[in-house]
Amino acid sequence: MPVTKPNLFLVGFQKCGSSSLFDLLLQHPEISGSNPKETFALVDEHKTNYHCEMNVKNPGFDWDVFFVPQKTTYYLEASVCNFYQKTALDYIANLTYKKVIFIVRDPVQRFCSSYEYYGPHITTQPHTNLTEFFEVVSSQPEKIDVEGAKFALEHGKYVKYIRLWENALGKNNVHIVGMRNMLEYPDNCMKEISTFLDLQPMQEPVFLGHKNKTRHLRSKKLDFYIRRLMGGTGIGKSFLGNVYQKINSTNAKLMIGKDIRQKLVELYREEYQNLKEYL
Repeated sequence: MPVTKPNLFLVGFQKCGSSSLFDLLLQHPEISGSNPKETFALVDEHKTNYHCEMNVKNPGFDWDVFFVPQKTTYYLEASVCNFYQKTALDYIANLTYKKVIFIVRDPVQRFCSSYEYYGPHITTQPHTNLTEFFEVVSSQPEKIDVEGAKFALEHGKYVKYIRLWENALGKNNVHIVGMRNMLEYPDNCMKEISTFLDLQPMQEPVFLGHKNKTRHLRSKKLDFYIRRLMGGTGIGKSFLGNVYQKINSTNAKLMIGKDIRQKLVELYREEYQNLKEYL
């Protein structure tokens, strides 16, 4: 059987549609994926998701625990926190053959999605709104005990991380996907990725689902207390958590005030300019 060490990595960014892209990639017959999507096997020792026994730095670690051996060209791993992990960058850069994919979205939209995803359970105030979340993240991040929320603004500055990986791996080994392009033109998106991976394009149309979509809460107060009762953020990973989230969420869009939108646009002004190089 072929070696199951991953050679294709979806390394970032969080809250940019990576779950949908992961499923899209697995529709190609020459790509198989890890189970689960995010193994966290490449995170740094001091990070929240670090597990000594399941980390590549452990001499006894074996990728087979996450992959079923198959006759495919690519084994895909998609821990989208890897973009800021030194362990991940060093490990992947030292592989003989590797390909890396980033998915990005409008930085302001990403920040708002981070607020809806993390906001209800990172402060002592269950009614935190978008403006308050922005103020805490930008001026008092020490009050936040969830890593993804603590860096909600910083991790929208995609280009500096992309360039870091390009310098380490070479530009020919890095591909950028725009979330909007993926949603509107999934077949074209998959063709571009197939070209990047030197694979034959798929003959059948691809199906794009909306996995792990952040939903607007009906009641932030209820969410705050339910999460405390059920032990924190793991609620969304359980059966009861999934049932609860369907009950306490809607498809309504987050309303973004004019003032906070202007602050975010100004913050990311340089990022918008830099992204033109890639999208």
